[in-house]
Amino acid sequence: MFHLPVSRSWCVAATVSAFAAGTLNERSSIDASATHGFKVTRTNGYGVAVSHSQTNTQLMYAFWF
Repeated sequence: MFHLPVSRSWCVAATVSAFAAGTLNERSSIDASATHGFKVTRTNGYGVAVSHSQTNTQLMYAFWF
């Protein structure tokens, strides 16, 4: 079995978030959000570079009854 070394240090990446909400009427609304994590690159103990960035979006419709 092959094991990669595990780093005990944590990498905290900066993120950018946006949120919007709108009421359609007194019983329903639409909410939206977007979050982007900037690209981060780290090199492990074997010299292998790993990079990651992430973008998440969400659109939600709510109806109260």
